[in-house]
Amino acid sequence: MAQVFGGRWKNVGELPGGGQSFVFRVVDTTGAIEGEQILKRLKNLKRIARFRQEVKILQRLDDPHIVKLIDANVGEDEERPYLVMPFASNGDLGRRIELYKGQLDSVVEVALQIARALDHAHKNGVIHRDIKPGNILFPEINHNVWVSDFGISLDQQATERNTPDGEVVGPAIFIAPELTEHGRHDATAAADVYSLGQLIFYMLTGGRWISQQSTVHDPRHNDTFAKGGRYQLLRTLLAKMIAPMATRFTAMADVIKDLESVRDWEKSQSSILFDPAAIMVLEKLQRRVGDEAREKARFEAIRQSELEVIDSVSASVGAMLLQTLQRQADHLKNMGFDVIAVRDSNDRNKVDTGIGSLFEQKDGASLMMKPDPNKGGYSALRLLVCCEVLHSRKPTDERYLGEPGNPRLAVLPMYLEVGNSGYPSESGYIHGRSIRHGVRAPVPLTSAPQWRTKMFGPQYIEDTSAAVRFTGRDWPAAAEDISAMLRDALNELIRHIGQPRQ
Repeated sequence: MAQVFGGRWKNVGELPGGGQSFVFRVVDTTGAIEGEQILKRLKNLKRIARFRQEVKILQRLDDPHIVKLIDANVGEDEERPYLVMPFASNGDLGRRIELYKGQLDSVVEVALQIARALDHAHKNGVIHRDIKPGNILFPEINHNVWVSDFGISLDQQATERNTPDGEVVGPAIFIAPELTEHGRHDATAAADVYSLGQLIFYMLTGGRWISQQSTVHDPRHNDTFAKGGRYQLLRTLLAKMIAPMATRFTAMADVIKDLESVRDWEKSQSSILFDPAAIMVLEKLQRRVGDEAREKARFEAIRQSELEVIDSVSASVGAMLLQTLQRQADHLKNMGFDVIAVRDSNDRNKVDTGIGSLFEQKDGASLMMKPDPNKGGYSALRLLVCCEVLHSRKPTDERYLGEPGNPRLAVLPMYLEVGNSGYPSESGYIHGRSIRHGVRAPVPLTSAPQWRTKMFGPQYIEDTSAAVRFTGRDWPAAAEDISAMLRDALNELIRHIGQPRQ
């Protein structure tokens, strides 16, 4: 006996489903609706919240080019949730793609319907996020379409978001770049603009797409648009859709307006006063602006990743230093000394290296010791965790923080002495080796120890003041060098405070 869903929808055949749903052809046993319909039944009950959201979205949207919701069960009873929609008897765009290759009029006709459907969705607080050929359905043999499958849409009116963290939404070919960056899912209407732009190009070329590293103005695409003014006009539009956020259309209404201009080009051509040479200049200017926007977006992405690396590594180094100093403090306390270790994560010192760079403190830790409990004041070893910037370069220079994507960092030891008054009486940069992780230290000229009249100096001097330099990629491998430097600085501190004072 054929399966019946909801006491009404009789299963007359199964269709290929998606990853989250079974799909059946059904007929209405009540006779209220004639012909076959489609019933989508949820596979994984862990996705029921998203399934319910899709039902709410379809109930709210009312556009001739958005698939209709006929019936739904969202799990109020024991039956597995399902929804019923009209049957698109002529398949999806993926099965008809060859019909649109090189057919500008048909491509624009379909694209306008999709754009208007998405504009309606956006005005109702819904970002589709999954525009692709498989979700563009053809109920008839002509070019009329339905936009379907709002299963991973973003409902901006919903009280909570149903996209699991870390899950990338949308197909890889058509997805907007911003949806794949750092696991972000805060889509805007611009994400659907990008996907529709890729879909238009996909239709016109019979299955090709624009890579995120390329542009619609790439010379390899010249043949696609070398068929007259309307094709060039479409190319201009696509350059504002398949583009970085900085130069992309953000509203579907703008896309609709330009698609209508492409459609009506023959009628309006006589009003355009630019000759072919001027049009070529304008297109060249447009490409230049697009290239600059892409370069800016690339730079901003690299710089953001560098800042994130600096913050993450600095915090990790600061935590390691505090832990190491705490162990030394515990040992000194057992010997009867008054000593504490503290984290200096909020300090923001700046140190000029004298060689065109600047150490900017991001984190740190200190060991403060009172040698004589009967006297005021204390001595301190301070460890500054810094990033190193080339202040001789502009902040917009790719190498301002070092090799692009791999910022430079450093740990500097400092000495501080606070007198009975509570004010610093002495401070400076501890003398020692300048270590660069991964670079072999030069062979010393003599094996005799270097005796110094003073353990520190008031200014940082390259190759005289102690420091450990490393890059983001060097951490945590550089921990061994930092520990060696810390050991030397601690012993210098103890020897210094143990000297008789005048």
